[in-house]
Amino acid sequence: MDNVATKRRQKLVTTVIIVAAALVFIMPQLFNKSLLLGTDYNFHFNRIYDAAMQIRHHNFNFMQSNYGFSQSGRIVNALYGPLGTYMLGGLLLLAGSWLRFQLLTGFLVALLAGTSMYLFAIRLGVRRNWSRMAAALYIFTSWIPMWSLNQSAAGIGMAMMPLVLLTGVRLLYMHPNWRSALALGLSMGALIQIHLMSAVLAVVALIPLAIVALLHQRDRRGPILANGILAAVIAILLSANFLAAFYNVTHGNQIVGTFGVIDMYSNSASLSFADSFQTMVGLIFSIGFVFAAIYALISKRMDTLLRTITLTGAAFLLLSLRIMPWDAFAKHVIGVKNLIQFPNRFLAVAIPLLLVGLLLIVQDLQIFNPKQDEAKRMAIALQTTVVILFAFQPLSLMMSKAVQWQNGNGVSNNAIHTAVHMKTTTGFSTKQIQAAFDSSNLSTPLHDYYNGVIDYLPLPNTGATGTYNAQTPQYEALAAQYEQQLAVPTRTSRFHKTVIAGGTLQTTFRSKRAQRVRLPVVLYTSSKLRLNGRVVTPKLNKLGMPTVKAKVGRNVVQLSYQEPTYLKLAIRGTVVAWLILGLAWLGLSVVDLRKRQTATDRMID
Repeated sequence: MDNVATKRRQKLVTTVIIVAAALVFIMPQLFNKSLLLGTDYNFHFNRIYDAAMQIRHHNFNFMQSNYGFSQSGRIVNALYGPLGTYMLGGLLLLAGSWLRFQLLTGFLVALLAGTSMYLFAIRLGVRRNWSRMAAALYIFTSWIPMWSLNQSAAGIGMAMMPLVLLTGVRLLYMHPNWRSALALGLSMGALIQIHLMSAVLAVVALIPLAIVALLHQRDRRGPILANGILAAVIAILLSANFLAAFYNVTHGNQIVGTFGVIDMYSNSASLSFADSFQTMVGLIFSIGFVFAAIYALISKRMDTLLRTITLTGAAFLLLSLRIMPWDAFAKHVIGVKNLIQFPNRFLAVAIPLLLVGLLLIVQDLQIFNPKQDEAKRMAIALQTTVVILFAFQPLSLMMSKAVQWQNGNGVSNNAIHTAVHMKTTTGFSTKQIQAAFDSSNLSTPLHDYYNGVIDYLPLPNTGATGTYNAQTPQYEALAAQYEQQLAVPTRTSRFHKTVIAGGTLQTTFRSKRAQRVRLPVVLYTSSKLRLNGRVVTPKLNKLGMPTVKAKVGRNVVQLSYQEPTYLKLAIRGTVVAWLILGLAWLGLSVVDLRKRQTATDRMID
């Protein structure tokens, strides 16, 4: 009975530590009641708002942005974390304002990061106190704070990464059965539905782990291969909506891809002896990770799994560092700057693998394996100190940005402010902008304050490649054209946009004479446009915006998207797959929980 009570108490302590760390994570915002806006806020807030309004009005269109992005009909969510965006949209409706949404999601992302890191560490053999330290530390590490600071979805992806790696290791080295395949397929499918690049990094990380597992476990090769294929099939079924939409949009459209960075060197990480943040690995990680990598290379006693995860993590760390000639490589391989963008994103894999590897190595050293009570207290003090040191830098940045918001330095008129990258029209005061983001009217901040985010716009009849580097004249020209010809006209009273039945975007306007009018909407190859009841095939500008022949008086334009049969089946099939497989996993978890509870009851009796 004492053993059962001890286990329950230990679980409670673990939960309290992770929840407390997640609460500390959002404290700068909570105390200052400040929104933290970064370079990606406009893109992601528009995506999330569009999904939220679809849910609120029960009027869904998987492809078109009918509510966000100036109600332009652009295709964004279908190509960027579709189901994850609907989840965030639901949280936005629950929160009721952008400030409460950021506090809620910041807490949940931190909670996810801490929980997944704890499970990864404890399941691979790290002792409980060290696993708790890893969980709390991970919350304040690298990309995870960037969800709150910069609205970077890579932060959510990194929060999930330890869980995906754990399910992969479980299948490859522990239990190569169908349940492990289901777990890996579910976790990978979820990651694809949230942040594709994180999923790609996870797949790449699992490749060396799989190769070593197959080489060293000859008697298990059959089950590993069979269940690995099953996991891949499950992940594909769970992300079929995204895969079908990606094929549909890219097949017949030349779209603007993700922007390329000016130089990859400045977006790489560094081993450092001071700050520990997105591009700075920090003193403890720098020394610890290098030590773990070297020890994994020279040790003759290390087991296969520990050596493999440590060296795989070291390889990803190396790829993230500024010593790698990424810019020279990009000159010879087209698209590297657009695909990878930020080499420091490799830390999303390097940190969880190397952190677990390091803790497994050092926890058995005598200095970290105390027997006396006072020595145990010293170990806990050391673990807490490490967490505080890692938490200080991101918390300081959050506090600085929160104070900027309160002081009015976080917003600006008629300019792109360095702190928030916000552009507004003149006439809006700082207090108005702050009030807009804090109000329950979720559309006002996105309607009045904008910037030229051009990802996934079509480029019809231009001969352009769709590959642009940020801050170049070509990219800035397209962004300015988008603002002037689409965002600004949508704000005027001339064009009135509504969403009607079937997810169709309707735009009405009046014309004093018969003339050509450029509409502030975007068309793709499969888009269908009706003007005053008739299907038209208008001329498009280089951003896919149509020019139509307006009649005198009231004109009604309806924009819809013609989904081919395979796309419709994929969208519906994905929902069904999540329901069936998700419920199956939930049912198995409930059965396991009851079995453990029964065993516990017997021990008590």
